Parts: sequence; C-alpha cells; structure tokens
Amino acid sequence: MNITEIRITPADGREKSLVAYCSLTLDDCFAVHDLRVLQKRERLFVAMPCRKRMVPCPDCAAKNIVHARYCNFCGSTLADRSRDEFAERRLYVDVAHPVKESFRNELEHAILSKCASIQSFVNGIE
Repeated sequence: MNITEIRITPADGREKSLVAYCSLTLDDCFAVHDLRVLQKRERLFVAMPCRKRMVPCPDCAAKNIVHARYCNFCGSTLADRSRDEFAERRLYVDVAHPVKESFRNELEHAILSKCASIQSFVNGIE
C-alpha cells in the first residue's frame, strides 16, 4: 500500500499540544481525514482519527456521549457512568488505524517528514 498524497493543515494554536491536522490518500483510491499531529514531551507523533463513544438513551434510544447526564433528544436522566471503568478508559474510539506496526511507522515517518518540510518553509518566509 502506497501513500500517494499527504495534506497538512497547521493548527490555529488554540490547543497547546495540537500542531497540525493531516489528510492522506492511499493508492490514489482511499482517503483518510482528521489525523492529528501532536506534540507530547519534546516528541511529535500522529494520532489516528477518533470519535466520542456513544450510549443509547433507555427511553428514546437516541445516542448520547458516555458522560452525559441527560438525553440530548428527550431530556431523560441517563445512568451515572462516572464510576464506570470501561467508560473512563474508552471515552474515544479510533475510527481508522493501521493494523501492522511497520505500516504505522511508515505512515508516521511520511507525515512527520511532510510537517518538517512545511515548517522549514514557513520559518524561511518569516
């Protein structure tokens, strides 16, 4: 599988650890959006796209985020999940992720190299 295109969008600076957003195309036929480049302890790394885990309302079955107290649709009180270990650990769920470590390393290297070249270009203009 070849990475045929990488698009980097620098972050606006509102979130301290967020450096950039990234979209990529694989084999000119599959796109993945909303990857994030994060700065943690002097190291950049790539976070995969994710979404908040949802739970159904017992009354109307509408989906609500795990820690919601009331249903967004009908207003019913939801079960208290604040002490639920599983909910605490799995508040976010990956939407897409590499299965093999070798491909994750290749992906991270390609994205971080592109970020570095864009950063050096921007620093050269200033």
